[in-house]
Amino acid sequence: MKPGGKCGNPNNPLHKAVTYVDAPMENIDYLVIEPGVLEFDNGAKIVAGEVNYDKTYSNAGGWGNNNKTVRFSNFGLNQSFSSSPGVLVQIQTVQNSTNGSPLWLTPIALNPSRSSFSLVLDRSEVSRNSYSITPEKVGFVAGLGQGFVNGRKFWLGQGSTKQTTTLNDNIIKPITEGCKLVSPFSVSGFTSTPTLLASKRTRNGNNGGWLRRCSVSKTGVSLINEEDMTKDPERGHVVEPFSYFLFDKPPLSEICELFPSPAQTWTSNNQASLTIENNANISGAPISGGKRYIGFAQSDVTDRKSQGCDGTECFGDTGLRVTKQQLESFQAPDPGLDTVTVQNNQTRVFQNNESIGTLTINNNATLIFKTGTYWVDSINAIGDIEIPPGNVVEIHTKGFALSNGSNFSALDNGELTLYVHDLSYNGGVIHSWVDLANNSKFVGLLYSEKSVILSNNAVVEGAVTAKTITLNNGSEIIATNKCFEPADDYEIDISPATDLALMCGDDSPQFTINTSNNGVAESLGVTVGITPDADEFDVSVLKGSGTYPNYVSNDDGQLTLKVVANNSANIDFDTGYKLTATLVDDSGKEVESQFKFVPFKFSLMDGDNPTNRLDAIAGQATPTVTKVLACDSGDSIVVAENYIGEAGDEVTIAHELDSSWSGYDGSLTYLPEFKKGSATTDLTISESGLFNVTLKDSSFDCTGFAGCPEDGSYDVKGSFAIYSRPWKFAICTNKGSDGNSKDKDSDSFTGAREAFDVYARPIKYTDSSDVCSDDGLLTNNYFESMASVKVTTTLDTPSATDYPDAELGDLTPEERLTKQISPNDHGKKGYKFDGLRYSEAGSFNFIATETGSFYSSILGGFNGSKPIGRFYPKYFQQENPEWNVANQNDIAYLSQPYDSTVHQVYPMASGESGVGNALNNYRFFHSDLQAKFGVLDDTAIDNEFLLDTGAGTWSTDRKHWLLNDGAAVLKRVTDSDSVSRKDNPFNTSDANSTVTHFGLTVDGVDPVSFTDSDTLTDSVEFLVQPPARFGRMVLDDIGGNSGTTLTIPLRAELWDGSEFVVNEDDNRSAFDGSKVCKQVIWHSEGAITTLASLNGSGSVDNGGEEVTANQNTPAGTDTPREQVRLWLRMGDSKPSKKTGENDISCSTDYEDQPWLQYNWRQLGDEDPSTVVTFGIYRGNDRVIYRGESGLTGQ
Repeated sequence: MKPGGKCGNPNNPLHKAVTYVDAPMENIDYLVIEPGVLEFDNGAKIVAGEVNYDKTYSNAGGWGNNNKTVRFSNFGLNQSFSSSPGVLVQIQTVQNSTNGSPLWLTPIALNPSRSSFSLVLDRSEVSRNSYSITPEKVGFVAGLGQGFVNGRKFWLGQGSTKQTTTLNDNIIKPITEGCKLVSPFSVSGFTSTPTLLASKRTRNGNNGGWLRRCSVSKTGVSLINEEDMTKDPERGHVVEPFSYFLFDKPPLSEICELFPSPAQTWTSNNQASLTIENNANISGAPISGGKRYIGFAQSDVTDRKSQGCDGTECFGDTGLRVTKQQLESFQAPDPGLDTVTVQNNQTRVFQNNESIGTLTINNNATLIFKTGTYWVDSINAIGDIEIPPGNVVEIHTKGFALSNGSNFSALDNGELTLYVHDLSYNGGVIHSWVDLANNSKFVGLLYSEKSVILSNNAVVEGAVTAKTITLNNGSEIIATNKCFEPADDYEIDISPATDLALMCGDDSPQFTINTSNNGVAESLGVTVGITPDADEFDVSVLKGSGTYPNYVSNDDGQLTLKVVANNSANIDFDTGYKLTATLVDDSGKEVESQFKFVPFKFSLMDGDNPTNRLDAIAGQATPTVTKVLACDSGDSIVVAENYIGEAGDEVTIAHELDSSWSGYDGSLTYLPEFKKGSATTDLTISESGLFNVTLKDSSFDCTGFAGCPEDGSYDVKGSFAIYSRPWKFAICTNKGSDGNSKDKDSDSFTGAREAFDVYARPIKYTDSSDVCSDDGLLTNNYFESMASVKVTTTLDTPSATDYPDAELGDLTPEERLTKQISPNDHGKKGYKFDGLRYSEAGSFNFIATETGSFYSSILGGFNGSKPIGRFYPKYFQQENPEWNVANQNDIAYLSQPYDSTVHQVYPMASGESGVGNALNNYRFFHSDLQAKFGVLDDTAIDNEFLLDTGAGTWSTDRKHWLLNDGAAVLKRVTDSDSVSRKDNPFNTSDANSTVTHFGLTVDGVDPVSFTDSDTLTDSVEFLVQPPARFGRMVLDDIGGNSGTTLTIPLRAELWDGSEFVVNEDDNRSAFDGSKVCKQVIWHSEGAITTLASLNGSGSVDNGGEEVTANQNTPAGTDTPREQVRLWLRMGDSKPSKKTGENDISCSTDYEDQPWLQYNWRQLGDEDPSTVVTFGIYRGNDRVIYRGESGLTGQ
């Protein structure tokens, strides 16, 4: 049928045509299985096979209902299932067609039994019954139980569709309403939607039809029975039971195929063993049938104390074993890398897929591998090996050893996979096995052809696949990796332990059942039983859902049940009754409570209503009202106002920790004094947990009340449960952490992204300030309970109110911010969040919030918070400085100030290298807390370097420190006679250039450094050194006829180390002929002054230019012959005359370029000059009239 066409039967006058919509199925789940029988270690069975059948089953005409019996024994199942299995059926061939389209057939596994099922090929209502067809091949899979296959868990379950025949619309609503019925899975704890396949078990509706999936989620599936409308215009249908198979989704990463559980080996390993000694533990093993499994055969598992998997026994399942990998041939070391040792306090980085020989990382040393594949013959680590966040690293080695608290870790979202080849070392000195010892930690995935041994509190966070695995002395393997979702760890508790209900009024026993998974409240199935005489009671649900005996707790993990006697006349008041609650998903988790009906009782009150629960905070007084209740002759509940009693005298009060808990009873302060049957007093419990309190008075005078014995005396009793939680978490650190970015007198804590530890200590109510040191304030039962915590953060300083651009940094590793309580936490006096790193500067609020379902339900739950700081830059990183000299190729002359020199220094977090990742918040620090920079001199040279670092600033509009100095200068060296030294070029490309080592120094209130290492480095050389040359300006001497204009070459020169050469980079040096000094050397008329001048101004071009000289003789006068010296003024100093010489006259103006002066006349540095001779020849005989040095060579 084409999209948009009409769907219906034109021969059926009652048919309602509907528009067909093209809606392809986009998500299809499927199962591929070989024929035969699978029997699993835990007793689960699966049988698969194929059968041929040639008869159909339909409502339209015919009388026989054809089916074919399929016996499981014919397909290899030697022993029948223990109960009716789930059966999936699917047609495997297409042998029949009509009008060019495949014949519509849907198979049904009808009424499965322990040994067989009936196969039906359903034609719905479109053909005659018993319609013969060409045989079709039908595949089936029948199974019972749950287990693991190829590393993935499977379950088998059953459900039913909803009846939709009674709706007021029989075309649309059978679908929309039918889809609202969700069949909950018989197991829970899925972290993502599972793969699901289903088949009908019945054909209760005469219209036949097929299953259609409406939705599937982590907790259940919605299926309807769809049918055609060939015979009648309706789609309503009766209830149809169905079978379904559930499978874990396959892992997203291929590498995860090698790590289906925290610990496993490969299928072909005939030397496999897993040994768990002492108090070692494997955390996160998958659960099936209430047991935890790992990937070994059961015969290969030795769990010495039967509590090696999250405190319960570890069991082996061969379905969790993997296929052995064929590892690549091992690579030889690269040249120069045969032996690599990272010494103390050093950091070394590999980032180019290196191959290494023997690798040693000493104490306090750090080796970093960046994204790539590496080959290392052997690894011996006492220091740390890190894979930075976001990097993906694969390492091949022949073995490694970790000890003395060393870490081999993928940080944050970094990924590490380590392959250990079963080969001999080439010079390594470590054991022939993988050795993790003495508080060391490996974070990643470890595949080892050699044995793996963990000892003395060593930890693997990730998973291990190895030949053999041994865990000793507190060591752990914790399934924390992208391959693992948190494993199920179900818990159930019930309160109160006992409950007394009056035989009158509406007072009835009431019980609260809490369910959780991994310490977090979760909706779970619960089976409830009452003994004896369960049929005498009706159980109603106040919270949760279900009917007796099958219930489901609500999303908060709470199931509250009220037990009401159907007929109080049938209740034996001397009989105690028991209510038992068992988890469906873990039948080993069962709790019970006692209840009894009485004529009188002590009752805790909630307002005017009796209650059996009191919420309290450990160590804090809680107001209570307790009353003695009785039944009057009208069968109503009244207060026994005749009662007077006092705790310790008439009233005996006892308390104890609930039997479902481990821990301490603590101390109870509860001293009610009853007057007129009522007592108001405070109650204080010193510990956290679930406690049961009982009250008893054997001398109660019950005269006048219903149910009173003839002697008028009765033992009145009562009980209630105390739900007590810690007051808060005390947040503590190993060193002072009260600093911030605004208080200049506050202390620093640690560098940004440097590791630090935080402790969250559950404490009772107190006004003491010693919450981090007084262990007497701890609520010790917390460590024995199902508790968990999650850490969140908010920005403390710099405040976003004051600085809108301030940012909250990241607190990592994120996976360490959620924890479930463990026995080790008691020894640590609380949760230890170790190896945390904060990515910003300033301070943040560390907030630890209880997430366990028990404590979270008490008075709103609790948390603890503390600002932690001050975090400061781990180091400072400079950008390449700029040395700007316009029109000189940015190369200054010695003593010439740079037009500008730009320096930028960025505050950095540990592990960051690009200034694009500079710390954002440091710019908002109090100025007294910000780093100050100075100049690092070069002690190898004596040229003075001037840089005004005091002019550099931090500013809130940028992340970096900025200096833009317009007066920076590398000076000439000048002696006492004012003669400057001709230095070779500095920091240029000239052949004889000298490299300088100037730089910056840093100082600050916080630890400051220019290197990302534990050793502080308070100075650093400029990445680009200041380029400078010794230079001068040169004027040639010139001679010519009197009265003529003489042209004089002018050059800017530099000293190249052997001679002066023209500075072709100079298009800047200025000159002005009006800025001049003059001296008469000889004059034909004996004059001692001259009218001669230099003419021309501007700048040199590629280091050269020219000026002219004129005598400027007045009109009408003879032009004299004369010889004069003319200086171009470059500075404010004036040239000196030698003894016997004429005076020198100078203009007041000068070019401010003293760096172009030179020791021309051995009188010290002076301006460039030229000797100009006007009238060199005598008459026409061309005889030189007067000689002058520089003109005639004298």
